[in-house]
Amino acid sequence: MNDHNHIYEMALGNILSKVLTIAAKLNLDTHLLDVKDINTLAQELECHPIAFKKFICVLEAYGLVQINDNLVSPTKLTPTLIQLKTPHMIDAYRAIDELESSLQTNKSCWNKVYGQDFFPYLNEHPEKLQQFSDWCDLSATNWLPVLFSMYDFAKFNTIADIAGGTGYLIDQLLKMNPNQQGILFDQPAVIEHAKTKFVGNIVSSRLKFIGGDFFKTIPSSADCYVICRTLLNWSDADAIKILNQCYLHMPDNATLLIVDFFVPARHHPHYKRTVLNDLNLLALLNSSNRTREEWESLVSQSQLQLIRTNVSDDNCIPEPIAPIIILECIKSNVSCT
Repeated sequence: MNDHNHIYEMALGNILSKVLTIAAKLNLDTHLLDVKDINTLAQELECHPIAFKKFICVLEAYGLVQINDNLVSPTKLTPTLIQLKTPHMIDAYRAIDELESSLQTNKSCWNKVYGQDFFPYLNEHPEKLQQFSDWCDLSATNWLPVLFSMYDFAKFNTIADIAGGTGYLIDQLLKMNPNQQGILFDQPAVIEHAKTKFVGNIVSSRLKFIGGDFFKTIPSSADCYVICRTLLNWSDADAIKILNQCYLHMPDNATLLIVDFFVPARHHPHYKRTVLNDLNLLALLNSSNRTREEWESLVSQSQLQLIRTNVSDDNCIPEPIAPIIILECIKSNVSCT
């Protein structure tokens, strides 16, 4: 492909992204469980049949559906549209239109479009908060196996999952380690929803549910604290405040594990999508997808002491959306043995 065509095709990517998020918004993954006539499918989705055919041809070109004569059938990629049903994908387009504002100010442009920051917006729109929570649980299935291969959680007695959402991580940990106790800590509304998910769960008797604000306090009765895929959603200043709250409230002998994604070196197979996500995090959340050095610098600016950093292999299986980093921290006034 010559350079002119290559740059043009990349620029058309904004149309592809919009097509994918519209397909998710229309719930194509649930409407297309089997072969359907294209006009019947268009009618179900309340689309004009001529325009819908152009739309479905784009999805076919990228393997999301198959078309044979006038019949449309799903592919192995069709069900994955569910992963786009989250406000930071479906609602992001309006914000990204203001990306120039982020380039000029180094601030989120989400507020400029929606009138408030991302998480307050979710809190005022329960259905969006639910979408985001469901996406967090769903996407975790792609990277938790890698996390569990990287670190031995069995050595701890009580694990506190800070900002743990509806508890997918702590649920898996307690099932793997039947003698362990767990604490799930998040905003009170999130915790109330999480309780409903654990009704009848075999680990529920070993799990405490605590609602609160991690800028003000965290539970103080665990020997391991996990902040998983959370700090990338916050600016450096806010992330340091969260880490210092952990320092203030965790016991002296406790370990804090920061588990997150990071921007790898340029040769890494997933470098492109991590730098795209870095810009996306700035635009939507005023935060960063940090490099390893930036993560370590972040910890050094808190009251915690970093004792070990572990990163995932370049080609780990199953493949997470981005490479994973684990930063193992203790209180800075406690000697490391």
